[in-house]
Amino acid sequence: MAKPAAHHAAQNKLMRAAQGPTATRASRCGDAARCAALPETDSQMELTGNAYSGWFGMDYAWRRATLGLAGAFNQTRTAFRSADAPNGNVTAQLGSFYPYLAIAPHERVRIWALAGFGWGMLEFEEQDAAGVQTDLTMQVYAGGISTDILRSRGFRLAVKSDVSQASFRTQGQPDLPAVQAEPGRFRLALESQLNANFGSASLSPSLEAAMRVDYGDAASGGRTADLGMEIGGGLMYQHRKLGLTLDAQGRVLVVHQDSSAQEWGASFLLRIAPDTLGRGMEASLKPSWGRTQSERERLWRDDSNLGTSQPQETSWQPDRISAELGYGVSLWNERALITPFATWSMGESGGQTYGGGTRLKLGDMKLELTGEQQTSPLAPTDHRFSLHLSMPLGK
Repeated sequence: MAKPAAHHAAQNKLMRAAQGPTATRASRCGDAARCAALPETDSQMELTGNAYSGWFGMDYAWRRATLGLAGAFNQTRTAFRSADAPNGNVTAQLGSFYPYLAIAPHERVRIWALAGFGWGMLEFEEQDAAGVQTDLTMQVYAGGISTDILRSRGFRLAVKSDVSQASFRTQGQPDLPAVQAEPGRFRLALESQLNANFGSASLSPSLEAAMRVDYGDAASGGRTADLGMEIGGGLMYQHRKLGLTLDAQGRVLVVHQDSSAQEWGASFLLRIAPDTLGRGMEASLKPSWGRTQSERERLWRDDSNLGTSQPQETSWQPDRISAELGYGVSLWNERALITPFATWSMGESGGQTYGGGTRLKLGDMKLELTGEQQTSPLAPTDHRFSLHLSMPLGK
């Protein structure tokens, strides 16, 4: 099942855009990726394939409003070969676009909305047999509002509400059953945050209590809505002169109508930032822990370990840990900045990802080239290459 990762990226962008007034501008961004694999699985089935993806987006901001449109295309083709079973190919294509809007009609009110529509096909070809092809469709709708009801001496109290609904469907064929999933969620939360400054350092504790309604769980066969309550919080320390950030976050589902639902998560971030011009060393380390039995939660989050069907064991061993190390160097009288970097991450199933690349900033243009290799005991080795370009078109 494809994950709505573009939904997450656009939603995060919308929330950032709605934080306050911005100058009139237009921007454009896009990327492309390719990966290939040649492994053998435990059942001695050899898999070879390629995946291509690309996206392109434009947005226009005027005063307190941002209007944008993003588009994406993904294609994968996998050939399977086995000595004791017929050979064949599986091909999947999906094209989608996402219009979105963010507006801040008042300095204490932020509103955002997003829609997504995608169409494609899934084809299964087996040796010495006619191929089977089916259509697949995707729809995503999401929106939210945040209102500050109290601001005083670094203290902020806000009410937030958001709703999201996704639909993934494939048409049934004689030898290929139909698949349908329609997860959705409504949340209403009360959030508080305090910012305390101590010279060059600051301390920011936060707390959030939210009521949520989950419905259309694909894992439950379309169960009716379930009501639940979750509590989250965090503590962030920043030292501006040292470029140091320490950020601890946690969340737990305290009650839920589905008695089998067990969800909690915690993470810790250590980050060293370069100077204000981006020069010097930058490094980050982020371990995270968590447990979930909800397939809906796995569908909505961007998790590379979706193949793990059992809940994680509770222990001090991180379920996932990621690290990045880079160094920024200015060129051409500080008109350009180049930052080579390396990344590493490990997931709960034992899979690891090694990567590296270079970021280039030339004026308002940003270019990033990245290569990655992902290995996992439960999946084929995956090689990924991506190119990301972002640049403004006007001011």
